[in-house]
Amino acid sequence: TDVVEDDAPLFGDDVAVPTSFSREESLRIITEALAIDKAAGKCVVASAAPDMKSLESMLVQGMREVGFDRLQEVEHMVTRGVKGYNDMLASEKEGVVWEKAPEPTDEEKALETASKEERMIMMKQKRQDSEKEQELKSLATIWAKREYLRKSLKRRIP
Repeated sequence: TDVVEDDAPLFGDDVAVPTSFSREESLRIITEALAIDKAAGKCVVASAAPDMKSLESMLVQGMREVGFDRLQEVEHMVTRGVKGYNDMLASEKEGVVWEKAPEPTDEEKALETASKEERMIMMKQKRQDSEKEQELKSLATIWAKREYLRKSLKRRIP
């Protein structure tokens, strides 16, 4: 793969940090950005993070740990990015509280309760079916043993 060398300062640093970014990786990011509707009309500039403890690097690492796939990572960085994260932190400092997850409505609670009851009934039915099957197997085994003994002795055993 081709490697593009970049000696420009990254993230507003005064010191130029040489970084390498593979052509294959850049093409993957571009391809993923083309798949995102919200990226239409936006310019994407990608560069390797100069420090593994930088905000950008930790944000991407955190997204990977949470379970984001590459497309979701690129979408987040294109739509919100580090600036969006910094804005969220600034608004938190200003006293704007985070939004809570909406409380479930009575309808949703009733639906969840009904689904739990249905699952319990299904589990109980499966358990009963399994017990009945075990009982039938034991009766079949006893019958098979009796028939084998009867045929081997060639007479009827009560």
